[in-house]
Amino acid sequence: MWLSFYFQVFIYALLIYVPGFFLLRGLRFSKILAVVCAPIFSILGLYSISFIYSVSGQTTSWIEVFFSCLGVFLIPFFITLIRKKKKTSCDFSEIPESNFRNTWLCLAWYV
Repeated sequence: MWLSFYFQVFIYALLIYVPGFFLLRGLRFSKILAVVCAPIFSILGLYSISFIYSVSGQTTSWIEVFFSCLGVFLIPFFITLIRKKKKTSCDFSEIPESNFRNTWLCLAWYV
């Protein structure tokens, strides 16, 4: 019984976090900001795609809606991945302080 519960929690976490994370990383958000804001964009994308399917009269399962949303949200991620310049080191002095402040504000807003 508990194994089934943990499996469902894992599936729902993937459903809510994965598409939005890839979309936000594709739009060059930081990793922590992408994780924090991923549910908002994932749910918006899942509802939009399910609305499009219902208007067109197609019956679908949650798996088809999930993979459709993931496919659409992976496009900016792969475009960014292809265009990304390779950096050999990370210098934290190049990151502006306002970026860190915005990350913590978004975390506080999410909580």
